[in-house]
Amino acid sequence: MDTLGKLRVHQLKAELSRRGEDSRGPKAVLNKKAEHKNKKKEEHKNKKKEQHKNKKKEGHKKKKTKKEHMIKEERVFKKEHKNQEEHVYKKKEHKNQEEHVYKKKEHKIQEHVYKKKEHKNQEEHVYKKKEHKIQEHVYKKKEHMIKEERVFKKEHKNQEEHVYKKKEHKNQEEHVYKKKEHKIQEHVYKKKEHKIQEHVYKKKEHKIQEHVYKKKEHKNQEGHEYKKKEHTNKEEKHKIKKVNEGEQAGMSLELSSTGTPHRLS
Repeated sequence: MDTLGKLRVHQLKAELSRRGEDSRGPKAVLNKKAEHKNKKKEEHKNKKKEQHKNKKKEGHKKKKTKKEHMIKEERVFKKEHKNQEEHVYKKKEHKNQEEHVYKKKEHKIQEHVYKKKEHKNQEEHVYKKKEHKIQEHVYKKKEHMIKEERVFKKEHKNQEEHVYKKKEHKNQEEHVYKKKEHKIQEHVYKKKEHKIQEHVYKKKEHKIQEHVYKKKEHKNQEGHEYKKKEHTNKEEKHKIKKVNEGEQAGMSLELSSTGTPHRLS
């Protein structure tokens, strides 16, 4: 209110025109219009506040009723839950008692089994001691046998070495003898081969000479025939030339007599 009274005329007009109201008239009229508009706004705001308060009160009442209903339901649910827990607890106790009885029985059975196992273990221990003694005795016997075998093997090796040396000596003598025999046989074989090769070489030379002689004779005959053919060919060519020359001479005579070319029949 005080702020509008302090405004000037052009400021009031601008404010009213901004609000979308009539901005005509003097300053007092403009002040009244502005104040009237402000009162309407304040009344509208107050109404909204009252409505908001009423809504809050109604919502609070509804919440109270809902809470009471929820509390009742929770009490009922808790009672049912307690009853169920008690029932479950009783069942668990019954099971625990049964398990306790079962465990006692199991414990007795296990004790009986344990005693049986101990008895078996004692018997096994005695049996193992006996076996150990027997194995020691057997092991000592085996060691004694192994020692005897080693001594026997050494003697056997010595005998085998002696025999092997004898055989080697014999083999060396045989090898020397065989070398000598082989040299003699090679010498004899080479002599025989040399004789055979000489005989074969002479035969081959004789055959080659005969073949060469025949070839030469054949070539000489072919040369003589070829010369005869050449001589006959030359004679035939010479005769053909003579015939051609005679024909050409007859043609020239006819041309000179008639003055036109005339082919001979």
